[in-house]
Amino acid sequence: MANGSAKLTLLSGANKQDVELKPAGDRLEAKGSFKVGAGTKLVAVVTLPGKPSTTARFTLK
Repeated sequence: MANGSAKLTLLSGANKQDVELKPAGDRLEAKGSFKVGAGTKLVAVVTLPGKPSTTARFTLK
């Protein structure tokens, strides 16, 4: 994952927070504090070298 990147968009009620994920060994990782709880929606866009971007959507329960 050294050359990969990702961005998460956290949606919780009226709050929107964008989070950049950075390479950390064999994974991507974000540092900081984030407002997440039940019902928070996440949109992840992951980019790896030589591959098209992938988008995933999640809702926390």
